[in-house]
Amino acid sequence: MAKIIYKPHAKIYKDWILTKIFIYCFYVAVICFCLIGVYFIEVKNIEFLKYIFIFFVSVMLIFFRPIIKFFMYVLFFNNINKIRKVIKDLKEGTFSVSIKLPPEGEDEDEFVKFLRDINWMIHSIVNEYLKLEKEKKQVEERARFYLRASCTDSLTGLYNKKAFFKLMYNILSQGQTGFLIFLDIDNFKRINDRYGHLVGDDCLQKLAKIILLSIREKVDFACRYGGDEFCIFLKTLKKEVVKKVLKRMFLLFQNEIKLAEISFSCGIVNVEKINLPNSLDLKDYLDDVFKKADVSLYKAKKTKGKIVFYNKSFKK
Repeated sequence: MAKIIYKPHAKIYKDWILTKIFIYCFYVAVICFCLIGVYFIEVKNIEFLKYIFIFFVSVMLIFFRPIIKFFMYVLFFNNINKIRKVIKDLKEGTFSVSIKLPPEGEDEDEFVKFLRDINWMIHSIVNEYLKLEKEKKQVEERARFYLRASCTDSLTGLYNKKAFFKLMYNILSQGQTGFLIFLDIDNFKRINDRYGHLVGDDCLQKLAKIILLSIREKVDFACRYGGDEFCIFLKTLKKEVVKKVLKRMFLLFQNEIKLAEISFSCGIVNVEKINLPNSLDLKDYLDDVFKKADVSLYKAKKTKGKIVFYNKSFKK
């Protein structure tokens, strides 16, 4: 992003005024010298002053242009380079504040008008830049909002099913391992029928918060799979860690939701590191992992409030 740097350039205008004053003073000095010379030569009739006068006039005529050019460079053209620097800054995206000038008058010379035109140009560019920056921020905020909305569940704030599947795909493609947990709230339909959908939604939101409190941020992740089902992926190779996390979640769930008939069941499958030749095989393997977790959940729900790890003896 371009950076706005403020650089006062009031000296440019002051030096231009000094240049004009110097030139006028030089003209007056030359005229006065000529008048004094004529007076002493013609009126006083001092002959030797005639040669001195001719000598000084010749010197002034010879060196007039270099002297004026020198002072014009020091007091004027040097500041033109500063104006060029301002324009260069604008081209590179670094903006300078406008040149300080006196109030606008009717009889202004062309150089002052030129400085006012530069002020107008800088003012227009800065305003347009700030307008574009504001619009850019609004577009970025909308993009972030729609990105979050496309990958999160609106009720719980967890990932949605599509985003979770994509994360799992990336995990497997990187050769990472862990445990996939399918979690389902027991008797959830009964809760909705007895207490209403607002209470049911509150249960889902509280469970989502408990899940986020129980897993490691930026390491593990979870989603609302659909209805009252949740998915959790824990990056660990130890069953004891999985059991510990679920036990903590179950205790928090009981303390948070004061309903005797509510609990949750979990089906768990180990996601192993495998070598697959292409992305289609990886997708098939991921589908198979989800099916195994679903079968394990089905076994767990038969007794309710239970966790079941997938066993090869289970039929998919």
